[in-house]
This record gives sequence, structure tokens and C-alpha cells, in this order.
Amino acid sequence: MENCLYLWIGDCNNPTMEDLSFALASNFQRQPIATKIMGAVADATSTNMAKRLSMKLGRPVYVSFNITADNITLPGIERKIQEEFKTHADLLSS
Repeated sequence: MENCLYLWIGDCNNPTMEDLSFALASNFQRQPIATKIMGAVADATSTNMAKRLSMKLGRPVYVSFNITADNITLPGIERKIQEEFKTHADLLSS
């Protein structure tokens, strides 16, 4: 797919890809459509993140979330991702 974003979140000392979700805008709904491609369906972290990023960026987004995070650490991870997007805006240009 053209103009997609792929975001891998994980431990560089253990570079696995055991989770993958995909989200894209819909012509029929306000919220992006999202699906879990790989990993535990009960863990919606990557799916929710893909939906939020797809809505914010206006493009299809794949998210692979391969670390353990709780409600305390997840906001910090998302803040760091936003900082990286601001610092490296060229990564988001089409």
C-alpha cells in the first residue's frame, strides 16, 4: 500500500515481531477500521495505537508492539513516539 506507516516498538536487544495491527480510514465511519494481523487478540495495544495514528496522520498505519507495557508506562511510550515524529518529520512526508 502506498503512503503507509510501519511502526515497530520493541526491545533492540530482543528484536522480535510477535504482534502486528493495521488501521486505515473508512469512508463509512469516523473512526479508522483496524484489525489484529498477528498476536494475542486480547491485547489491543497495537490495534488502538494504529487507529489513533491513522486518524491523526490520515494514512494507513501498521503497528507492531513487542514490549510489555501497562497503563502507567504506555503514555510515556506514546509521548516518545510523538517526540520522534516531531524530531524526524521527514519520516512522515509522503
